[in-house]
Amino acid sequence: KVLLTTQIKNQFATINTQKKETSQIEGPSLNNSYGFKISVQNLQEAKALHEVQYLTLLSIELHARTRRDLEADPEFDPICALFYCISSDTPLPETEKMEITGAIVIDKDRARSISSQDQ
Repeated sequence: KVLLTTQIKNQFATINTQKKETSQIEGPSLNNSYGFKISVQNLQEAKALHEVQYLTLLSIELHARTRRDLEADPEFDPICALFYCISSDTPLPETEKMEITGAIVIDKDRARSISSQDQ
């Protein structure tokens, strides 16, 4: 009984102690470990080159309605929203914008009512 009480006290004592924070990620090292032929002083004077590359990017993020704790399965889980961003380093056609963002959202209740009207 005494041994059990001591073990319980020790268990609760270790919970309240502050644990040392450890991380495998370290800060940057400035010792030029890769042998680059550029010094840190030269980076302070560096200037950005503004050259057009005629590059257009399309980023898409899909959101699916999943079943409880399961991961999304395209055979069973419907997509309920799509978010997109089109960005370019030159103005996009027929506009002066360099970035267009938007979303397409599926309204589950409205889709159900539309399909019931079609029948």
